[in-house]
Amino acid sequence: MLRSLLLAGSISLLITGAAAAQESSVVVLPFANGGSFGQDRENFEALQLAIPAMVASELARHPDLRLLEGAAATEALRSQDLDARVDAATAARLGTELGAGYVITGAFIDHYGRFRIDARLIDAGTGDILKVAGPATDLRDRRQLWDMIRSVASNLVAGTKLSELPAGSPRAISTEALTLYGRGLLHESRNESGQARTFYQQALDLAPDFTEARNGLQRLGPT
Repeated sequence: MLRSLLLAGSISLLITGAAAAQESSVVVLPFANGGSFGQDRENFEALQLAIPAMVASELARHPDLRLLEGAAATEALRSQDLDARVDAATAARLGTELGAGYVITGAFIDHYGRFRIDARLIDAGTGDILKVAGPATDLRDRRQLWDMIRSVASNLVAGTKLSELPAGSPRAISTEALTLYGRGLLHESRNESGQARTFYQQALDLAPDFTEARNGLQRLGPT
């Protein structure tokens, strides 16, 4: 399943202790397609799920963050007939309904290979946008998508009272592998296990250390 994350801290105050868990939780919503051109439509639908899933995966490496399972954010959007392009007030409302104190939303645009990602951290209680983060300015080529995602995740915590993300072991994940992984997520969200399994396996074939694709296969179980 897609994952939502709990952030043990906020932009202005690092909260500790079990009693503060509700106030410090953050849910990551699917990212919106801001009007992309140059690829198959389903590739863009796949990236709406793959990009936030990988941002969350990167943030999960932070020592002050812990993750919860959940396709709840995606399901909440669908149940209310909303797409991923929600304003801050709507995102805050969804976050509150899901029991989160903070919400991460985002958008991307691909103009024939020229790519941009933006992410926002929103206070679910007030609807205030606490931070807007994008990748480093030299990352604009779609072939650099994995580096963009890592940069966005790092910039989301930069300048807060949370420490920086640990460096971690470098992984080589191509944009093609990320897109195939997203197509696996897309078909899994539609309960199309056979197609999801095929795409996860194709992503793993291209990137043998693609843990998230391997986890997708494990979720689906044996054929």
